[in-house]
Amino acid sequence: MRTIPICVLLLSAVACNRMPSATPAELVQWVENPKHGLLKQKIIDGIQYDLQYRPLEYITAKEADDKLLTTAFIQERKARLSGMEYYHLRVGSANGGEVLMANCNSQDDYHTRNTYLMFDFRQDIHLVANDDTLPCMLYHYENHQGLAPYADILMAFEKTGTAADRTILINDKVFGNGLIKLEISEQDIQQVPALIVQ
Repeated sequence: MRTIPICVLLLSAVACNRMPSATPAELVQWVENPKHGLLKQKIIDGIQYDLQYRPLEYITAKEADDKLLTTAFIQERKARLSGMEYYHLRVGSANGGEVLMANCNSQDDYHTRNTYLMFDFRQDIHLVANDDTLPCMLYHYENHQGLAPYADILMAFEKTGTAADRTILINDKVFGNGLIKLEISEQDIQQVPALIVQ
C-alpha cells in the first residue's frame, strides 16, 4: 500500500526536472540554463571556457522564426543534422578584456593566436564517450576581429551510437592551460524537452 505514494513522489520528481515539451523560446532558455547541465563552465588562470551542448531541437529552435517552424521544417533540419553531435565553445577572459590579448606580448603573438584558432585548434579538440575518442569533424571559428572579448567556436563530432556521458577534451596551446575536460552527462541530455510547433 505504501508503494503507491512512493511511486507518485518519484514520478513527480522526474516530471519536475523535465519539461515534456517546449516552445522554441522555452527550449532555448531551458538548454542555456546552467542548472540543466548542458552548459559547462571552467575558469583557469583568468581564461573562461564555456561549453554549450547543442541538441538538434535547440539548433532548430535557434534557426527558425515562428513562421518557418513547421513539422516539415523540424524533420528536414533533424534529418540534415543527424549523425553528429554539436557544441559551442566560447573562450573569454574572466576579467572581461579581449581574450586573444590576454598575456599577449605583441601584435605578432595576437595574429599567431588568431591563425591557430582559425586553422589548427580543431586538431586539439576531441570528444570522449565510453571508450571512443573522436576527433572534431566540423569546426568553425568565428573571428570577431577584436569586436568581442571572447572567441566563439562551433564544432561537431560523429555520434557514438551508444548512450554515454561525454567529455570534451581541449588541449589548450593558445593560453597554455594544458588539457581541459568539460563533461556533459547522458542523463542531462536525455532531459531535453521535445520541441512543439504552435
